[in-house]
Amino acid sequence: MTTCDTAVRLPPGGAQAVVTLSRLSAVLRTAAQAGLRAVRLGREQLEKVVEEYCVEFEPRVALATVRIAR
Repeated sequence: MTTCDTAVRLPPGGAQAVVTLSRLSAVLRTAAQAGLRAVRLGREQLEKVVEEYCVEFEPRVALATVRIAR
């Protein structure tokens, strides 16, 4: 018969599994944070490229389009 005391006991090696799971959670959390930083950096770079295109090249394209349309 299972009692409350025996129901919460970890099996042999169970404590190690809990520690391993905690480490895995920490590694996954760190990896997720690093991934978010990489995504943010990529987004910032993409925003800069789009802004550069809009400021520098879009007017040129508009002028060329007007010339071609004539």
